[in-house]
Amino acid sequence: MSCYCPNWTESPLEVPVNLNHQSDLLKGPEIVHVSKFYKEAIEGKYLSNIATDAKTLYETFRKGAKVSNNGKCLGWRENISKPFQWINYNETLLRARNFGSGLMGLGLPKSNQIFIGIFSQNCPEWILTEQAAYCFSMVIVPLYDTLGPEACSFIINQAEISVVVVDTDEKCNQLLDRSPKCLRRIIVVRGTRPSTNQKARNRGVELLTFDEVEKAGTSRTHPEQVNGDCDQRDGRFVRFYVLFRNSHRNPPTCARYVTLR
Repeated sequence: MSCYCPNWTESPLEVPVNLNHQSDLLKGPEIVHVSKFYKEAIEGKYLSNIATDAKTLYETFRKGAKVSNNGKCLGWRENISKPFQWINYNETLLRARNFGSGLMGLGLPKSNQIFIGIFSQNCPEWILTEQAAYCFSMVIVPLYDTLGPEACSFIINQAEISVVVVDTDEKCNQLLDRSPKCLRRIIVVRGTRPSTNQKARNRGVELLTFDEVEKAGTSRTHPEQVNGDCDQRDGRFVRFYVLFRNSHRNPPTCARYVTLR
């Protein structure tokens, strides 16, 4: 399955630099290129955003819905011989909120210290999980096949992830075989085999389908918690996107992508 997420706007955004000439060459024999914003940065002037009404990942997606007039948002196809199927922005946002409400219904505390793992290839459910997390100030931790099962297990333990969304029965088994201590629930996009269900029961891990969580959120909605990660010290809006970088010999190391307001 493949997934395509277009960013359709009424008119292109005016970018602050020429995309065909994005760097300057410093004087000297080293041939060092620097950003067009280099001089401003030296003076303490930084580019914080392009659109004033889209300063966070939460706001950016909603701006996409507005400027596209509820245009096509997520497209996917089962294989390359099948046509793309689409859902619009508003449906995407509704499903994301419902899935997020379903996650909250599992008893997760309202905190920006809640980490949700995603162990999946690109698919609509990946984006739905991501946007659901933003609705409730939760933190996304992507897990990649290239890291290997052992590294994924290490990351789950390191970040103390209790809920992981996976796309296949195979990935579900990879996690169950290593059974990280903190893992309590696995949400599967596609179905699982009876043997997988039994293995999960034996290890004390609850298996849920993506549809089950989404439907639970539909029947019992929770208010969004987008202000739950506001830094009270200076009022800045903080959004974390946790990534783990791979290392050939050492355990993966953590990096964070942060948007501030």
